[in-house]
Amino acid sequence: MVDGADRQIIGTRQPKFEAGMTQRFRFKGFDLTAVGLTRVGATVVDPLLFPSNYITTFSGRRNQLNLPYWTPATPENRYPQPNQNYFNDFVLNSQTLSYLSGTFIKVRSIDLGYTLPAGIIQKVKMSNARIYVQVQNPLIWSPVEYYKKNKAIDPDALSYSTRFSGNTSVNGGVSFDGLAGTNYPTTRAFIVGLNVGF
Repeated sequence: MVDGADRQIIGTRQPKFEAGMTQRFRFKGFDLTAVGLTRVGATVVDPLLFPSNYITTFSGRRNQLNLPYWTPATPENRYPQPNQNYFNDFVLNSQTLSYLSGTFIKVRSIDLGYTLPAGIIQKVKMSNARIYVQVQNPLIWSPVEYYKKNKAIDPDALSYSTRFSGNTSVNGGVSFDGLAGTNYPTTRAFIVGLNVGF
């Protein structure tokens, strides 16, 4: 018989430790800025794995995420094997499969710039000019294999993508509506720019 005594706390959205760091370096006309952060010990809920989203199903009729499915050769894998004859798209009581470790280390941005010498820019009647190259989200590390195989899924974004609605009759009390990170994957962007002043 299953009752309230069988309930277990499987995680918390509050990390045990989090830290950020910004490093700035200058040498002659060059400047380099790097921004990084880490969170350790939190639990996140991935909406792509949560039942009823029609992205990850177990009927085998749609494209799937790269997941370690159960097979006779890999019985330790946590995700049920897809079956096109399964009567439902979602395995019953599978919500906990979407609860993952939110531990990660991330470099959010690296910015490299060069400020042109005053003698050059004054000839074209500018007060300053700086050329720069920036890369956003260049590196993220997590101990969870799921993030390594599905590189567009970012535990940093998932830290803010879900909340507990308190209405346990809908999605087990988990709400994704209107929250950042539930609809769009994290992108890696390369930017080249020029800042000028007159």
